[in-house]
Amino acid sequence: MSVAQLASNTRAEKRDALVTQFRRYTADKLQIALFKHQADWILASDGFQLTGKPAHPHATTRFINIRNADTSVSRMGITERPKGPARVLADLAAYKAGKSWSGAFYLAGFAAVPNARVDLIGLQYQICTPEFDYLAEFLLSDRGLGLPYTRYHNQPKSGRMLIELKSTGARFECRSWEQKEMLKGQERDCYYFCEAYMLPGLSAFKSVSQNLRKRQGSAVFTTTADRPWVTVFHDRGHGQDPDFHDWHCTCGVHARENPYTFSQQEYNRDHPSKGGLMTRDQFAVAWEGKLGEYVGRVYNYQRGQLQFTPETHPAWWAA
Repeated sequence: MSVAQLASNTRAEKRDALVTQFRRYTADKLQIALFKHQADWILASDGFQLTGKPAHPHATTRFINIRNADTSVSRMGITERPKGPARVLADLAAYKAGKSWSGAFYLAGFAAVPNARVDLIGLQYQICTPEFDYLAEFLLSDRGLGLPYTRYHNQPKSGRMLIELKSTGARFECRSWEQKEMLKGQERDCYYFCEAYMLPGLSAFKSVSQNLRKRQGSAVFTTTADRPWVTVFHDRGHGQDPDFHDWHCTCGVHARENPYTFSQQEYNRDHPSKGGLMTRDQFAVAWEGKLGEYVGRVYNYQRGQLQFTPETHPAWWAA
């Protein structure tokens, strides 16, 4: 390993430690308890994972507070992630499952990093609005941390969405994929892709991933599974492929996991077996957080688009 690589590793480790510590401080100060799916992917970024078991009642470390579906809070044990921190993270969940809120909470950790550079990328500026508004509330508002800032703009229609903190110089900026040429050639600590399913596939990440290399930054995708291409996160993010040990995927998240937004009445209204407004595929993605075949059947995990050819279905071409 070269001296430059060693220095880069050291800087990344220090940054990651700051992000983790500041996120814990934020959670304690604002009395935040994450839903299980939120904790799952955020812990992976820190190099930890849930044990799936309650923490010891007297434990002072190795636990996290989890907000349950009945709004109660319980302590769940955590342990080290075998492959270390994940750098590419996905939370594939139902609508209104708390993806944008948890994304903003994750990003808030970078506020402690001197001169951190974080970009939120959406198909258009307005797509970044939920995460950006939550982030501003966490960092700047009286209900949040109330941190001083040098610049704050929240004007999505004019493409000016920026937070720059006074104490550390950390900067968070929203970007539009429609102006993707502006993204090239810049070092970044994190790219956060808002409603990633709207983007033109994994190429949106590949085209800017080189900007993360020097700082060993991370890329986050929190989205509903509305497009077949998101299967790549499931295929690479569950540890089966050693070439992608630093990828993580949380998926199959039901809308019920967020008790503050879940409506049984609306759930029944849309349920296809009750004469609802949605097809089975639409309902499974929107409410159950499943990833479908996109050809009429739905499974817990996305398998991509099926291809129909004379080789795969010869009987169809026999006539």
